Amino acid sequence: MRKTLMLFLVILAFAFFFSSLSLTQNTPEAVVLEVEGQSRLQRNVPWWQFWNYSLLEKGDHLKEGDRIRTGSKGNIKIEFPRDSLVRIGPNSILKIEQIGEEKNSLYLSRGSLGAKIINVIEGIITFEVETPSAVAAVRGTEFTLEVERRKTVLSVKEGNVLLIAEGVTELVAADQTSSVTRGKPPLDPQKIPEDKRTWLEEFLSGIIDLPKPPIPPPPGD
Repeated sequence: MRKTLMLFLVILAFAFFFSSLSLTQNTPEAVVLEVEGQSRLQRNVPWWQFWNYSLLEKGDHLKEGDRIRTGSKGNIKIEFPRDSLVRIGPNSILKIEQIGEEKNSLYLSRGSLGAKIINVIEGIITFEVETPSAVAAVRGTEFTLEVERRKTVLSVKEGNVLLIAEGVTELVAADQTSSVTRGKPPLDPQKIPEDKRTWLEEFLSGIIDLPKPPIPPPPGD
């Protein structure tokens, strides 16, 4: 009886170990690709210890609930599931709300963010960024968000992004910009001004392209 019980416990322990290992391996992750300047990470810290940050480094794996703060010269590049590449600019505060193959969700309370969404699924929102005044639900591939005090500015380089505030949704298309002041609906999209386009191009150019898999040769070669 004792041998049978011991055998059962050993089998149960192995089953738990391998199921935990499989779950860990299949958990979607966000990875820091590059860090420039001073950038800090806050994880599992009570809200009243807002000063408690650790140094963020290249190769760090990010989790849901993590808060990131960049300094005056800070720039971070992060890869999310579904080949979603994000750049966080200087003087920014970002919280990671959700990481997953189906959807990635961020909260940008201050600063600037640029994103390049490579695997876009038509009609499905797989990437979302919330700010204190609006929500940007991404259907496009390249865009920037800027948050300062009570205002959020969205600029789209490619694709379409839904800008949502106060129950109103504006579709911002490629080469368009729109803004939201807290407590008000989004303004009508306008063509991106030339001076703004220069900053947009430069900021998005700082996002690293993921290496593309080699194209297989045609059958018979």
